[in-house]
Amino acid sequence: MFVQTSGEVTAAKLESALAGPHVTVTSGRNEFPSNVNIAGSSEILASVRPDGAGGMVSGYFAACDNLRVFGDPGD
Repeated sequence: MFVQTSGEVTAAKLESALAGPHVTVTSGRNEFPSNVNIAGSSEILASVRPDGAGGMVSGYFAACDNLRVFGDPGD
C-alpha cells in the first residue's frame, strides 16, 4: 500500500505508529515481510519504505500467516 501524507513524516514515526501488540515492524533490508519469513507465526510482520518524495509518500508492506492470525472461524 502506498500512502501520501499532507506533510513530511519520518519513517521512524510511521514505524512507531504501526507497531503494536501483534505487529512487528522491521526496518532492515533483509527483513522484508514475506510468506516465507512469517509462516507459523501469529504476528503480523510490517515494514515502511519511504519512496524518496520528500518524506510525504511511503510504501507499507505487511505479511501474516492467515491460519495463525485469523484462525478457524469455528474455534
